[in-house]
This record gives sequence, C-alpha cells and structure tokens, in this order.
Amino acid sequence: AEFSPRYAHAAVINRNQQIFVIGGAVADLGADGGHGYLEDVWVSDDMGEHWELVTPRSPRFSARRGHAAVMDANKVVMFVLGGFCGRACFNNDWWNSENGDVWNPMGTAPW
Repeated sequence: AEFSPRYAHAAVINRNQQIFVIGGAVADLGADGGHGYLEDVWVSDDMGEHWELVTPRSPRFSARRGHAAVMDANKVVMFVLGGFCGRACFNNDWWNSENGDVWNPMGTAPW
C-alpha cells in the first residue's frame, strides 16, 4: 500500500530505522468549509520502499496539517504537537506513541 500524496505532514524515524509519516493534508479548505486533513499514520520498515497503514488501537489526535513531530532522545517515543485544524482553528494538544498504534494524550500546552 502507499499513502496518498499529501503536504504539511510530519515524519520521524525511530531507533529501529522505521519511518513514520503522520497526518497532513490532501486538500485545503473548500468553499463548503470542508477540508482534506488527515489523521493517519504510515510506517516503513525498509527505508521507504514499502509502506503500511498503522491500524489504531486507541483514540488518537484529530485530523491536522502543519503540526510538528519529534522523537525523544532515545528515539523510542514519538510526539505529535499542535497543527492547523481548519479555518481559524489551531491545535495546542500533544500526543505520544511508541509504535503509532496506541496514542496517549499529553494535554494542552500554553502555545
């Protein structure tokens, strides 16, 4: 499988050399107020040659684009922070996960 073309997504690589592509957008705001923002997570175990959609096993972050993603110092835990959620809608939440399937809400930040 391949993930759809997208922009304003985030990507990280962990200590096992797995690449994760997280969220983003396939379209911006439409005239009807709808959007094409994504909340999916994809992983590659072979440096991007093949991709697999990560099946969620818990609630996770809402659809967003323009967010940040980072790994902890040990490259074990990934974090997703903030992002744009629509017209005049900005996220200030942050989430963490080790494998992209179980996400833990970390609350909101003052930014």
